[in-house]
Amino acid sequence: MGGFWAMSASLAIKLAAPADIPRALSIIFGGVSVSLVIAAPAGSFLEAFIGWRGVFELAAILGMVCMIWQMFALPSLPAPRNHASVIAVISVMRRNGVATAMFTILLVFVAQMGMLTYIRPLLETFAGFPVSGISTVLLIFGVANFIGTSISGLILRKSLRAGLAIPPLVTALSMSALLLTGGQHGVTILAMTLWGMSCGIVPVAWSTWITRRLGDDAENAGSLQVAVMQGANTVGAAVGGFIFDHSGVTGPLFLGIGLM
Repeated sequence: MGGFWAMSASLAIKLAAPADIPRALSIIFGGVSVSLVIAAPAGSFLEAFIGWRGVFELAAILGMVCMIWQMFALPSLPAPRNHASVIAVISVMRRNGVATAMFTILLVFVAQMGMLTYIRPLLETFAGFPVSGISTVLLIFGVANFIGTSISGLILRKSLRAGLAIPPLVTALSMSALLLTGGQHGVTILAMTLWGMSCGIVPVAWSTWITRRLGDDAENAGSLQVAVMQGANTVGAAVGGFIFDHSGVTGPLFLGIGLM
């Protein structure tokens, strides 16, 4: 997964014209959003017929089919001019604005994972959704995430600055509304929808920033970005759990709102 995310910006640069890079990235991440929506329910459905081992075997087969398909569908791409190494990845931090960008990515993804990891108990105990209702809300979140990813290209072609700044603000405001209204079902569904859409825009926006500011070293810059994102996901889940243990189900939400 880390390799896929790290290569996405570099591949978009090589496969698409400069003006089409945001749209190309939205298509790439749109595939991720679709898979997140359908994979879990599809796996659960198939498990009843072929067992969990059968689901794993099917996933392995799909992986092989995907690899073979890419060999025929994708053009031959040149190797990066600069040799990739850990030192080369870290050295990207010295470039103008990169440290600030990576710190922002860290805050956004710590906030996002801190909230998302513990969203089920919040929906269940604070908002009072039944199990079937929780599944529906999470499905709505996934569909909204796909929509956000799909429209991100249009937004980013108009203003990259807006695409970077507005989604965290929308997330903070929508989650604040959820808390202030005591988890009313209608408000909660709207808040989760807005969060899902914003969540879909964020990775496309920052990958687009990478292509525009660091396009000459996209492989190393993409690796640095993904390392920060994955580290932030780990920290967000862990810190969110600590706050959950000491402050209850709304604690991770306060963390996320503050960081966003």
